[in-house]
Amino acid sequence: YLVAVIVTSLIFGRIAGIFTTLLAVVIGSRLFLKIDYSPVNLIEIQTYARAAVFTFVGIVCSLICGQSRANRRKIDLLIDLARSNAEKERLLRLEVESHEKEQFEVFRSLEANRKRLQASEHHFHKIIKASGIGVWYSDLDKDSIDCSPENRKHFFLPPDSVVTKGLVHSRIHPEDLLNADSSYEKVIRDGGSYTVEIRTRDPSHEDEFRWISSSGWVFVQNGVSDHLDGISVDITQPKLAMIEKDEAKRQAEKASEGKSRFLAQMSHEIRSPMNAIMGFTQILIENSQSEGNAGRQQLDRIKVNGDHLLQIIDDILDLSKFEAGKVTIELIDFSLHDLLRDILSSFRAPAD
Repeated sequence: YLVAVIVTSLIFGRIAGIFTTLLAVVIGSRLFLKIDYSPVNLIEIQTYARAAVFTFVGIVCSLICGQSRANRRKIDLLIDLARSNAEKERLLRLEVESHEKEQFEVFRSLEANRKRLQASEHHFHKIIKASGIGVWYSDLDKDSIDCSPENRKHFFLPPDSVVTKGLVHSRIHPEDLLNADSSYEKVIRDGGSYTVEIRTRDPSHEDEFRWISSSGWVFVQNGVSDHLDGISVDITQPKLAMIEKDEAKRQAEKASEGKSRFLAQMSHEIRSPMNAIMGFTQILIENSQSEGNAGRQQLDRIKVNGDHLLQIIDDILDLSKFEAGKVTIELIDFSLHDLLRDILSSFRAPAD
């Protein structure tokens, strides 16, 4: 019975062991029989004593074995927990290693991007320097302006001094200052960008100036203009060339107008006596007796050549109209036979 109690306690726990002990006592003794204390019943008293001892020993064994079972289960749980923690630690270590590899790749990518950015920035500065473009930055909350060396050259600014907005204004030609200020204020108020062409002058040489194309872009943060980035380009040579070209065009147009007036005047002066000559020639032709005599033929030649000369005068006038853009083209019918005859007649006299 004791073995059964121990086995039951180890397998099912303390409660099961105690229950098995009581069950063994009930089965193995006559506990529920009436006790007789006569000497004849000494054997039964011994039996009851053994049952009590067995019960005590069984309960103790049940408690010990049950506690051992509980401790063993706790140990198993701790072992399982340790194994689970070891597995979690292994997975965490793998995850950490994976994150370290990813971070290493990110750092390597960032380093590569930093080097490419430095190379690109260096290349950009070389291009800016080679192209002569000036770069500037203006914080709207500050009076100072950050300028590149090229931008300082464009505005005749000292190379090492602090550049202020007032100093830049002093370098702009007075005739261009209003246009520059209005464009600057408009882009701050409305956003966007602006481009103005202004003249900058050297304070030590008032007659020396440069034509500068200045552009700026405003950056807005939280609905408020924050700062401006801009560039400046020296356009002195192309601007002067354009001014010279415009002046040459104006002079050419003036000369063309004078030539047109001269041609019109000369054509009028030539046409007046020619009209008289052609009128008298027509009268002589009409008064001529015969069309076949030599005098009539000479009069006809005078008439044809006079008409040709008048046509040349008209062509000269048409040429001046062409240059002025006022010519009108007319479509008229003509006789090719009469045209060829007049041409041959005009060239026959020199040939004869």
